[in-house]
Amino acid sequence: MNSKFKPIFPEMPETPTAIDSGTADSATLLLALHRESEALESKYREMVARKAMARETAIKTIKSLIKAYDVKLLEIKPPPFQYRDPVTGATWSGRGKPPAWIRDKDHSVFRVATTP
Repeated sequence: MNSKFKPIFPEMPETPTAIDSGTADSATLLLALHRESEALESKYREMVARKAMARETAIKTIKSLIKAYDVKLLEIKPPPFQYRDPVTGATWSGRGKPPAWIRDKDHSVFRVATTP
């Protein structure tokens, strides 16, 4: 095809328009662009729907694997802190200067379990 305007998706059927002959007027060009825009919008909606279905399938698979292997959240994503004050609930990552509630105390008492 000799058109200087090619569709973005090659699998889309290309219809001859005034663009091909070089005699396109504004209305014809606008109509051709509108049709291609509609086709692209349709392809986009299909892609979004396929992605949503694939995501649902992935979530179901992940949930079944978590159940089958008895995986706990802390095994996958440990907390961003290592120590917690049981009285106030305050936390400390274990980096930097220790806060007053843990300073000069046995850190192991405040350690958060990372695996069940």
